[in-house]
Amino acid sequence: MSSKPAAAQGSYVTFQLSGYEIGEWKAPYHQDSLIYFSTDHLSIKENLEDPTLEEWEQKTYTLEISASALRERMDVLGFTLALAEEHFLTEVRSNWERLGTYDFMAAEITAPPDSIAHDLLMAAKATFSNSLPDREHWQELTELVIENCTVEKPDRAHLSSAMNYLDFSVIARLAVENFEGIATLDLTDIVQSEWLLEADLSNLNQSIDNQYLIITEGSTDKAIISSALKKFKPHLVDLFYFADEALPIPQTGASRVLELLKAFKSLKVINNVIAVFDNDAAGVEEYDIAVNVCEGAQNMEAIKLPDLDELTQIVCEGPDGRHVTNINGRAASIEMYLDRPPLGRGEVETKWTSHLKRSGAWQGEPLNKRKIQQHFHRHHADVSYNSVGIIAVLNEVISAASRIGERKTRNALETEEN
Repeated sequence: MSSKPAAAQGSYVTFQLSGYEIGEWKAPYHQDSLIYFSTDHLSIKENLEDPTLEEWEQKTYTLEISASALRERMDVLGFTLALAEEHFLTEVRSNWERLGTYDFMAAEITAPPDSIAHDLLMAAKATFSNSLPDREHWQELTELVIENCTVEKPDRAHLSSAMNYLDFSVIARLAVENFEGIATLDLTDIVQSEWLLEADLSNLNQSIDNQYLIITEGSTDKAIISSALKKFKPHLVDLFYFADEALPIPQTGASRVLELLKAFKSLKVINNVIAVFDNDAAGVEEYDIAVNVCEGAQNMEAIKLPDLDELTQIVCEGPDGRHVTNINGRAASIEMYLDRPPLGRGEVETKWTSHLKRSGAWQGEPLNKRKIQQHFHRHHADVSYNSVGIIAVLNEVISAASRIGERKTRNALETEEN
């Protein structure tokens, strides 16, 4: 009877795209799987028919998610395409320079490191953009990349060595950029060797370092963004949480968001923070200040709800009557990003409520706010619900998270290299 392998010694995780093995990495699970969560599809399969298998070998363990969802999740975590490309170039360039120092192959290393690095990056991107082989015609990933490379002999013989030891996150991010299918992480080896216990597979959660605290102007914004994340971006839900409405800040609305942001900045909190302002006059005023508050803080971003073309022709009522006007930056609270009931010609949708002294702008708000909110909570899961506006809001939040994540990931990589 064969013995169970020692924990972590010789244990690997394997990354696959629609069943094609991209590569395997020997490293602790918590480093190589930051991009996979327990909420992803966990598959545990048993093979009881093969008598040659030991009991501990009979189960396989995989986590699955769509490549498009993984791509967006990696961006939020800071593993952006730009950063992956930069790291790929740096590692390949370094490997090629090292190969040139070996006397026995120095004569065959003729191409400049920059040229080799860029050729291999283009070849890798082309490889992942094409149809990958099926299991019957499987090849090593490096072989596929080299086939797409324009490098000539004698350098061509050493290209696989130039791609040694590339990080899991780099390869995974490049791989999913243009791929549509299922991205799988095979954990079988590290579970069988007890580096990761089967019982722990249901509790693979992100640490607070990789999550984002969202501050909104009020409970309505919080409830809507939270519900929208669960419906339209379920693969990102574990990465976001919201500020407690009970925090002792006397201000309300946009002023409350700004004061919280200032407090977090002065306290040097290490949490990742995203401050979300409405796209109305009051929100824009405080947003402009918040951008300066976030200056120099790698873990903070201030955003406002996005300008939308459909908000440039809205009937608004004020002291001088009804007018069709652009309410971007003036009266676009979160309700204007939700599915709203159709109105008759000339029917009022928003109204001016006050004039702001600081900016001299009119502040407005939508009519029937409560009705629009109720419609969202009751029907946003319906196929017929118009989600274009709220998805645009989510994309702003995701972009802010990605900027924070990329800054922190870049700093971490630079620290490792130094």
